[in-house]
Amino acid sequence: MFILIGALNNLAESRHCRQCSLDQIHFHPGNHHNYITPRATGLFVGHDGCHRTNVSCDARGTPSATTSIAFQDDIDGPQGYQEFVNAELTCDDGSWVFHHHGHPINITEVKCKPDNDTSESCRTCNPCDISFDSTGESNATWRDYAADSNNCYTLTVVCPNLNNTDVYMEFNGDIGGPTDPTTDEVTAQLNCVNGTWEFLQSGVSTSITEVSCFSGYALQLLKNLRQQK
Repeated sequence: MFILIGALNNLAESRHCRQCSLDQIHFHPGNHHNYITPRATGLFVGHDGCHRTNVSCDARGTPSATTSIAFQDDIDGPQGYQEFVNAELTCDDGSWVFHHHGHPINITEVKCKPDNDTSESCRTCNPCDISFDSTGESNATWRDYAADSNNCYTLTVVCPNLNNTDVYMEFNGDIGGPTDPTTDEVTAQLNCVNGTWEFLQSGVSTSITEVSCFSGYALQLLKNLRQQK
């Protein structure tokens, strides 16, 4: 057994297959919308005594999205489009190698490709595109980031009622929300349209970049300010 391990170690050293680092690979960064940043595990030793790493693309945090791994100039990796895909790279002669249909390819670039649906303009919005402000006793938040029946993203923005006082939602710093001040929780559904969150009410569509909630003393100050204008 020890002789076999020693032989593998000698073979690994002769092939320079323990001299690779992750710094040799450029991982194309995602854009927090439809492109995902690839990840890599730490180095581990394979059955042949050589260093290996697993690179992966994980789309499970994006509703109804799938992704695939691409190497170099859009060379497809394994598994096609899925919610999660990974590929094992092997260190060989000081370079990372992926065996593509039985042929070794030196790997210096890895990126996660979106599926065709994910690249559509109604599927490129993210909750992070909106600034959620906290003013007074009610904190703006969101829920239900999902794909609708048309496979387009929707998002519900929320002003919760925490103290049974009037609550008011405002968009973009000075645009009134869906209702007048109310003691109920205030919600509004936004739809992703051409890469922008839109709120539609009474036939008027408004691009939303900021959501604020007012309640208690902050709401009274807002009312006084509006009356002075």
